[in-house]
Amino acid sequence: MNVDKAGSSMEVSKSAEFNCRFIAALERKDIAMIKDWRNRQMMILRQSKPLTDTDQEEWYRNLSRDDSQIVFGLRFNEGESDHLVGYCALVRMDNISKRAELSFLVNPTRAEDKDLYKNDMISALALLCRYGFDEIQLHKIYTETFEFRKNHISILEDFGFVKEGVLRSHQYKSGKFLDSVLHSMLDVEWKGIRERWFDGHQ
Repeated sequence: MNVDKAGSSMEVSKSAEFNCRFIAALERKDIAMIKDWRNRQMMILRQSKPLTDTDQEEWYRNLSRDDSQIVFGLRFNEGESDHLVGYCALVRMDNISKRAELSFLVNPTRAEDKDLYKNDMISALALLCRYGFDEIQLHKIYTETFEFRKNHISILEDFGFVKEGVLRSHQYKSGKFLDSVLHSMLDVEWKGIRERWFDGHQ
């Protein structure tokens, strides 16, 4: 599973779209916005302290050299223009076991609207799973979610991710231990899910 990340990202940005959204390579101008979104939503992330401009610049520089993650911007297509609404990624990639962890975050203003958040998340899941399973032939995509994020978990399961279990008191945040819920999807399961979600969305 050797991936030319820059080339693959550009190819995806031109060919794949779902519900007026597409994924594309991140641009440097995006990273300040993403830093702000992450810092405003630390409670739902494993991030332990606010990111600085230096942190974000170093992260962006390392992306092209880091074979363990592929990060995309989630963009909304407005016809002649588009804008960044979030980002999604395959991280902790294991080339031997052909698995990766899914990551997803949107503009916190959009996250406050349950319907908009669902549309953004379903689009990101569809596009990222299609990339992960169809383009780079992953065997498994998994994700970890804090147990209190009921709406996020419901969307994952509606899309087709299977609950594997709960990691009890797994993360320490804001003075307390939080349970984490694990979900996953296998390549053999993706075939049916792809037909369900992409039928009529092309």
